[in-house]
Amino acid sequence: MSPRPMRILLMGDYADDPRLGSTKVYYKLREELNRLGHDCDVMLAQEIGRWPRASKVRWAIAPALAARAVARSGKRYDVIDVASAEGSVLGLRRALSPGGEIAIVSRSHGLEHRNYQRLLEDHAAGLVRKRWHRRWWYPVARLSQVALAARWADRMIVLNDGDGEFAVARGWKPRAAVDVV
Repeated sequence: MSPRPMRILLMGDYADDPRLGSTKVYYKLREELNRLGHDCDVMLAQEIGRWPRASKVRWAIAPALAARAVARSGKRYDVIDVASAEGSVLGLRRALSPGGEIAIVSRSHGLEHRNYQRLLEDHAAGLVRKRWHRRWWYPVARLSQVALAARWADRMIVLNDGDGEFAVARGWKPRAAVDVV
């Protein structure tokens, strides 16, 4: 346990259903962190913002919605553990105002860039047809922000060595700042 209890926010743009994969991770992690004496909150899609629901629009603005939701909460955190692109605006704000005491962790529940590459390979092989918005808009609106979130975070948590090496190879983080869980 740390010398003092920490205030931790676990954040992801996921449905608030503890039976679902990524959301279940947050509920279980919150339970364990609270058991260890920390004050841990979970902020999911509903709290990040109910609008827009259309994924193509949400991909582009969810990071700004996430930063706004943290500010609106009025709570001060020691650590914000945020999934995927949603951490990019939080990281940018901190980069523009250095000296803050909030540690930002970029969490990946499966690195979108690697999944996107497999999607393109499947499309090229004729296995699955992916429309233009998935082949063009998704990398512009979403993948660019995932990379920025990783770069501007203090640490990165990934699920496997392949995702970790991908992030290191692209210069998002030094190896020592990437944790595989």
